[in-house]
Amino acid sequence: MGSKYDKYADEWVELYNSGVTLTKIVKDYDTYLSAVWRVLMSRGVEIRPTAQCLQIHNRYGDEWFKLHNSGHTLGWIGRKYGACSVTVSSVIRRAGHTVVPLPAIIYKNQDMFERIDNEVSAYYLGMIWTDGCISESSKGEDTSPVLTLALNEKDGYLVEYLADYIGANVHYLKPTYRGFSNGGRLVSIAVQNRRIGGALLDLGVVPRKSKVETFVDVSRILSKYWNSFVRGLLDGDGHVGLYTNKNGGTTRAANVILNILGVNIVGDYIHTTLGIDKRIYTYKRKYKGRDSNITTLNWNSYGAYCKMYKWLYSDATIYMLRKKLVFTKIINSIPQKYIDEYIPGMRLENI
Repeated sequence: MGSKYDKYADEWVELYNSGVTLTKIVKDYDTYLSAVWRVLMSRGVEIRPTAQCLQIHNRYGDEWFKLHNSGHTLGWIGRKYGACSVTVSSVIRRAGHTVVPLPAIIYKNQDMFERIDNEVSAYYLGMIWTDGCISESSKGEDTSPVLTLALNEKDGYLVEYLADYIGANVHYLKPTYRGFSNGGRLVSIAVQNRRIGGALLDLGVVPRKSKVETFVDVSRILSKYWNSFVRGLLDGDGHVGLYTNKNGGTTRAANVILNILGVNIVGDYIHTTLGIDKRIYTYKRKYKGRDSNITTLNWNSYGAYCKMYKWLYSDATIYMLRKKLVFTKIINSIPQKYIDEYIPGMRLENI
């Protein structure tokens, strides 16, 4: 199947060979650099990288070829090293290698978000809502939405699990932005698939969701898997903590950060299902130099901790291990009589 830009191929080849730059063609035709580059490459045109780019990146020829040969796209390599895909291609070819187009990814389980009727779909719907991103391509309606999920490598097994489930490539990146905690690499996936992305959009996982007052269409979550959905929310953007305060006592904390619509929907469901009172707190947090309102749904009583722990983790197979371990410490810090009262039959030695 040809590209929709093929109709411009002869014009672009003639312009480029006459000395017109890629940037000028992109501007005159109101299109994208990658589109022009692909059309010219398909016609066998030798792309001219700038001398400055070649001088900076020439030494990476063999390294970039190995990365590309292992399945990484030219764009991914470019983003990692601070170069455009045209430069990456030229540097690889100037090192004596052939740039072979990567085969299209055939995704598995493309219907995973069309029916939220299993643990995997429910858990990752929650995690994507709080810590993922869905974006619609700016290249028009004929392109697929892009799902992005990235976690610190200490939690990267959760990204790798999803990647294996749908057949996506995993990328391991060194973060370049400030505010990334604990150092290490970033484990990420970027899935461009019409069916997966479209189902997430239908569920309400919209682009720039943090800036709009919306939430997941929870009516499509099978009640049996609501605990997996909330566990995904908690693992994506929640907090579980156990501290010794300045008075020598124990401070416990468990909450999830959502918008006001989300905390009310989730809080109401948990209240109806588990009998836990809905406790909502709003406070200001400085982010990128600006104050932003943060809303959290909190659980802060012995009964709430016990009920939530059992509900979240009984029979669970997918979870963020470090948060479960802290939650387990919270339960172990609660007197046994409260465990017997709120979740009879659950013994500390079995947690």
